[in-house]
Amino acid sequence: RLLSHAPSGLTFGPQTVGVPSGPLVVVVTNTGTAAVSLGALTPSGADAAQFSAATTCAGTLAPGATCTISVVYTPSTAAPASAMLSLASDASNAPGTIALGGTGRAALVATASLSATSLDFGARTVGSTTTLPLVVTNTGGAALAIGTLALSGSADFSVVTDSCSGAN
Repeated sequence: RLLSHAPSGLTFGPQTVGVPSGPLVVVVTNTGTAAVSLGALTPSGADAAQFSAATTCAGTLAPGATCTISVVYTPSTAAPASAMLSLASDASNAPGTIALGGTGRAALVATASLSATSLDFGARTVGSTTTLPLVVTNTGGAALAIGTLALSGSADFSVVTDSCSGAN
């Protein structure tokens, strides 16, 4: 009675804190010549609570048969995490252990940066028009949603071109 599993461990890429990852799957195979009775799937380690598992590995696994363990990582902190997952059985190499790892990352935020904090139009002749650019750049890691642009102060100023909010 022998069990094998592939891969031997699961490493999740950087994952936003509080957001569940997509599942990674381990395939368990009965490589022996007799049926194996499968038991509980048990997580262990300081970070075990950040990993959850679902499995089709229950009851008896016939020789040559396979079952799967799907693991999801939901980081609770922006830091590396590791744990072990054990599958109890009556196989001679029991319990089978699967190393789990991942890294939590802080939520990405959008950050607007302006090319200037004020615009100086200088002295102008009454009735003349002068256009000065103001560039908005997203220097953050998430999408930047820009609503309606509005000017305050004098009615002598207006937005000529607005490629940010889609209003003009």
